[in-house]
Amino acid sequence: MTITLFYAGLLALWFLVLSIRVIRQRGQSKVNLGDGGNEMMLRRIRGHANFAEYVPMILVLLAMLESSVPVWAMHALGGTL
Repeated sequence: MTITLFYAGLLALWFLVLSIRVIRQRGQSKVNLGDGGNEMMLRRIRGHANFAEYVPMILVLLAMLESSVPVWAMHALGGTL
């Protein structure tokens, strides 16, 4: 489980970076809700949302694999994610 936790920690930091990018873009664009028709705002929102939608499930699957897959394969999968 330690390999999964390592990648979960790294990905949590990346999620923080994506969150900050959305917050900054909201401030620059002066958009409180939605994307305000701003293409960059939409791209940042979708990047953040896609991460939030897919990464948790993949981490659960990695955790389930960890006991039966070689360490190198876990790092390959985690690095790919």
